[in-house]
Amino acid sequence: MRGPLRDVHWLVPVSMVGSLLVGVLFAVGHHLFYNSLGGTVPPQSMHRVAGLHISGQALNLAIGTTFAFLTRSCLTFAMASSYTQLAWHAVKRSSRPSTVSDIDNVTSALRNLLVIFNIFAWIKWPLILLVALLSW
Repeated sequence: MRGPLRDVHWLVPVSMVGSLLVGVLFAVGHHLFYNSLGGTVPPQSMHRVAGLHISGQALNLAIGTTFAFLTRSCLTFAMASSYTQLAWHAVKRSSRPSTVSDIDNVTSALRNLLVIFNIFAWIKWPLILLVALLSW
């Protein structure tokens, strides 16, 4: 295959878009679950889960929290993988030479909030700064 897409592996875009879609589906499921509970009386029943007695209300709360956790995990993965692809693409296509420090700052911005305050690295790549700020 010749052209600009010859270096793109199918797994990276599929995992980014797939995790975004799954995250949106979990968010919709979270909304629909809590919407179905709206206006109802909290359940007084007790359930036995893994040898523990859990009230119906605590079980509903645990299900909602699980939906929220899965939503955040999928959306965080989508954002982090797209940021990584964007950062390496910008470093590779940069017209000015990049120092190791600049590359380290750009690639670690999602793990270290203090890196965002390094102005010199962000003068070269303002779009990456915007994406990192949105991620935080």
